[in-house]
Amino acid sequence: MAAAVAAPARVGIQSYYDSNIQELSSAIKERKTNMRRLEAQRNELNSKVRMLREELSQLLEPASNCGEVIKAMGTKKVLVKVGQEGKYVVDIHKDIKIEDCKPNTRIALSSDSYVLHKI
Repeated sequence: MAAAVAAPARVGIQSYYDSNIQELSSAIKERKTNMRRLEAQRNELNSKVRMLREELSQLLEPASNCGEVIKAMGTKKVLVKVGQEGKYVVDIHKDIKIEDCKPNTRIALSSDSYVLHKI
């Protein structure tokens, strides 16, 4: 008689543990998906912060001086008139072609080194 009572009790305990394991497994799965979603959101926000920091650093740089080309003085130098300040012979940034520096072209000079960096 004791053997007969032990078998149904064992089945009840087994089913209890099986249901408990399934509940905990589903909770783990749900938390893992939530963690992946939050990591993706964190990565997206970090990239936005990085872009905003770069933009802020560019905004904090000193402004460029505007002027216009008077004439080319060789392959690397240009004579430029900058507003009321006068005329300067300036270097050209490596990305700018000398052919693009035609007379009366509006240009931007970096404020610290007076290098022509934008046309």
